[in-house]
Amino acid sequence: MKRKTTVLERLAREEISRNIKYYMTLNKKITLQQLAELTGIPKSTLGNYTRKANSPTPEAVEKIARALEVEPEDIDPRLVNIEEAKQVVQNSQKLFDLEKENFRTNLRFLMKEKKITEREIAKITGYTIGAISHWLTGVTTPPAEAATNISEALNIPVSTLLSKPSENLKMAILDAIPDDITEEEAKKIIDLIKEKKYL
Repeated sequence: MKRKTTVLERLAREEISRNIKYYMTLNKKITLQQLAELTGIPKSTLGNYTRKANSPTPEAVEKIARALEVEPEDIDPRLVNIEEAKQVVQNSQKLFDLEKENFRTNLRFLMKEKKITEREIAKITGYTIGAISHWLTGVTTPPAEAATNISEALNIPVSTLLSKPSENLKMAILDAIPDDITEEEAKKIIDLIKEKKYL
């Protein structure tokens, strides 16, 4: 008696079929015959995969992925290591939180340095005063494009808003140093900056 295909199995076959076809097209428009020669898997078997007739074994997925120069999980998403995926998500969240905090701190620093108010920032960027106030206090999270839009409006690099706050402070200090100071005075300033860990 033929085993009934489950919903999850059917979805997996559709995804695998889509992925094989996509990477075959991406990889110099490789044909099914060429893929068969590269993998050692019969063309008819590969055809079953692309027609969603059945699913490849992990070993077959490995061969197909190697031939198409991708990772096995790019072909069969069921092979994704859950713990590794969780770690990627966690690391992405940490990076996002860090950039968000950098954005808040750097925007405050920039406003203080340039003597710009929330109202003025709102006027030149198109964001509301309320939105900017909430970003500065951490009530809400700025949209991904906020740093780009604000940096373009203020004619500054976007890294000024997303880099470590100490980088902006370091640049502000260095910019404030007069050109006509003596070598001894310059050395004292550099030593002080290093002591405060701005360099």
